[in-house]
Amino acid sequence: MLYFFWGEKGKFHGYTYCYFREKGERDIKLYGSKSERKGYTIFDLLLILTGVITISIISFVYDSPWYIIVNTLLGLFCVFTQAKGKIATQFIGVIYFCFYIAISYSQKYYGEAILYLTIMLPMYIYGVIHWLKN
Repeated sequence: MLYFFWGEKGKFHGYTYCYFREKGERDIKLYGSKSERKGYTIFDLLLILTGVITISIISFVYDSPWYIIVNTLLGLFCVFTQAKGKIATQFIGVIYFCFYIAISYSQKYYGEAILYLTIMLPMYIYGVIHWLKN
């Protein structure tokens, strides 16, 4: 969820992401919390490790192919990097959606493949270009 604030530059209201727009400015500036700037907390790392272990166990039990496991792990890392507001989200997202499109197409989920090919993948590619420009 995005919270928009118009006020003094640098005021942080305790949310994960705060967006500020000064009077007369056209661009929105992002100011994050200290933990966001530093990286992942111990809790974040434990949560990621729990996810990786759970995915590994379930993949072993159900004898999943390697590309399903890779796609699931990419999705997990995409969510965690996005929650932290990292640039890596855009790159991981592009790779994740490419895998997801290929898997959906091979399973004959054509609508899902078309949706991700025409909406999600271009959004993430635009995100990569936008991040690299700024």
